Amino acid sequence: DEGYAVTYGRQGVSSPMVVAVEDEEAWTRGRLRFVDRPLGEVVKELNRYHNGHIALLGGDVKTLKVSGVFDVDDPVGAVEAVRASLGLRAQRLAGDRWIVLRR
Repeated sequence: DEGYAVTYGRQGVSSPMVVAVEDEEAWTRGRLRFVDRPLGEVVKELNRYHNGHIALLGGDVKTLKVSGVFDVDDPVGAVEAVRASLGLRAQRLAGDRWIVLRR
C-alpha cells in the first residue's frame, strides 16, 4: 500500500511502517525533503552523501527542528542553509570535510 515501507536486513523483513511519500519521492529526484525533523536525523541523512563527517556539539542541538528541500549532491550547501536558518555556528576542519555545528 502507498504510504508504507518495510526494511530488509539480517533479522529479515520488518513490519510495515508509515512513511512520508513526498520525502521518498524527493530522493528519486536527487533531493532530500525534511518536514519538522530533528536536526540529529537530518545530519545523519546528510552524512550519507557527504565526503567527510558532519557532527553536532551539544545535546540540545540535535532536537532542533528542520524543514527544507536539499540537493543530495550538495550536502555542504544543505548544512550551510540549516546552520543559517537555526542560527548555529559551524567549525570546519580540512576544508569542508569535517563540519561541527553548535550553538
